[in-house]
Parts: sequence; structure tokens; C-alpha cells
Amino acid sequence: METVNNEVVAEVGRTLVGALAPHQLPLFVPISKAFFKDPKGALAQGRARDDIMGFGAAEAELLIPVVLSALTQVGLFLAREVGKRLAVTTASMIEEQVKRLLRGEPGAITLQPAQRAEVRRIAFEVGRQFRLSNARATQLADALVDQLGIGSAP
Repeated sequence: METVNNEVVAEVGRTLVGALAPHQLPLFVPISKAFFKDPKGALAQGRARDDIMGFGAAEAELLIPVVLSALTQVGLFLAREVGKRLAVTTASMIEEQVKRLLRGEPGAITLQPAQRAEVRRIAFEVGRQFRLSNARATQLADALVDQLGIGSAP
């Protein structure tokens, strides 16, 4: 995931700007729109505006694009971290379902007819790769499908 929801960034950004620089809230909507349209341009424009107006004090800095940029970067970091966690969780869930399918256990996901046919085809092809006759490869495929309990639709 390489994006962050702009609505959430704006929502949280408004709260942060309200806490850090409440006097900038009237500028929030136009500046946030400009930021989401062109984040780099909005940051450069914010710095130029401070220079042009002669603001040097930290209180006078335009914080809106900085807050939005920080939230966007934090959101991207969090998305990567959540993605890593979900990948581990998903891999574990997949492994559990495969175990259940291979054992023919109740509670395993249900395979669609095309998936069941593919299981049968794979088993048959492996048998042929090991030079089993067509009859013996079919026997292997049928036995495997029967073992898995996926031979017919639920």
C-alpha cells in the first residue's frame, strides 16, 4: 500500500493544527486541498509564504502542510507495518486451511468445482511426470481427491 486516505489525514490534521496553531484553522481547507493536489508544491509554497511575509518566528510558520505531510508519512509507515503483520497472520491462516484441506477435516474452506478439477488434474499430471500409466495416474488422482474429501460439491 503506497497511499494513505486523504480524508483521514485531513481530519486528524485539522485536530492537530487546532491544537498547535488554532489561528491557522481558517486557512486549513484551501491549504489542505492544495496539499493533496500537489504535496511537494504545497510545502514549497508554505516555506516561500513565510519568507515573503518576513515571518521568522516559529509561531508564524505555516504548519498546515507540515502537519499533513507528517501525517501522510506516518500513515505510509503504519500501512507498511500493518501490512507486515497481516502478511504473517494471513500466512498462518493459509497454512491452517491447507492443513485442514489436506487432512480432509471439517471446517476447511470449500473448493469450487473448478478448483476440485484442478486438484485432480495436478495429481494426475504429477503421476504422469513420474511415468505412471494413465490408469495408475487416474487412480492416484481419484484416491487423492477422495482422501481430501473434495470429490463432490457440498
